[in-house]
Amino acid sequence: FPPRRSSDLQQIEVGTRGAGVEVSELELDLPDGTPLLQNVGFSVAAGEALLIAGPTGVGKSTLLRAISGIWPYGRGRIRLPEGTCLFLPQRPYLPLGTLRHAVLYPREDLAVPTARIAAVLREVGIPELIDELDSAQNWAHRLSLGEQQRLAFARVLLIQPSIVFLDEASSALDEA
Repeated sequence: FPPRRSSDLQQIEVGTRGAGVEVSELELDLPDGTPLLQNVGFSVAAGEALLIAGPTGVGKSTLLRAISGIWPYGRGRIRLPEGTCLFLPQRPYLPLGTLRHAVLYPREDLAVPTARIAAVLREVGIPELIDELDSAQNWAHRLSLGEQQRLAFARVLLIQPSIVFLDEASSALDEA
């Protein structure tokens, strides 16, 4: 199959309203047009959780990417709650710059007191990083995958989003 042009894409309608998540008549394709998932539909009320399980390669991560708005190949409808949504992949994104910037990403504009950030870093098990909040480094290279995942959970506690999508976001953490 030749690669799709952007003009060939059918729209996945994403809207916000109320609380909870609703997915209806969602069909997802690979970039070359090969069907991946068909007729996906579910709803999750505010305060509930949904586990999506299945063998490797069936499209679980792609479904989460589509719901979070970063997978354009497909059709259907997605309704998200009003407010901030965070997507935590297996390997978190850590921007270049200070650790303070990385822990608040993508909401670097939030005015969070250093004492609050320090408390959250203790809570997620990386208190050794507190003294490095204003240190600028390539944190993706400096921190282990487990530390990066802990930092991503610190983001959740600091940003307090309406909803969080986790895609194997704790795979490198010890069970405890």
